[in-house]
Amino acid sequence: MLSRCLTPFRAKALSRGLSTLAPVVGAVALLAPSGAAHRGTTFWAFNKVMRKVDGITVVYEGRRVKIDTRVTLCGGEGTVQMVRGVRRWKHFTCTNARPRRPLFDFRVHVLGPERFNTSVGF
Repeated sequence: MLSRCLTPFRAKALSRGLSTLAPVVGAVALLAPSGAAHRGTTFWAFNKVMRKVDGITVVYEGRRVKIDTRVTLCGGEGTVQMVRGVRRWKHFTCTNARPRRPLFDFRVHVLGPERFNTSVGF
C-alpha cells in the first residue's frame, strides 16, 4: 500500500534510509536498560525506603559513600498507589546532603518486597 503513495525514486530513497537506520535502532535496543526491574507489583512507602537505604554504600564519582538518612531526603516518583491511606511508589529520587561535601542524587528502584537497586549519576 505504501508503494502506491510513493514514486519509484522516493520508494528507493526510503528503503535506503531505512536500511542505514536499522543498525542504529538495533544498537539502541541492545544498550537500552531492561524494563524487567520495573514490571513488579511491589510499591514501597516513604518510611520503608528510608529504612532500607540507611547505611547502604553507593559509588559516587569513584568514591564509596555510606548513606546516612539523617542527611538524606527521598521522594517518590511516578505512579502512586494508596494502601490504607499510605502512599507508595516503585521509584524514589533521593538527595544526599552530607556536611562539607557536594550534594548528589541517587535513585532507588523497588524490585520486590525486600529487594531494591540504586543508581547514581542519571
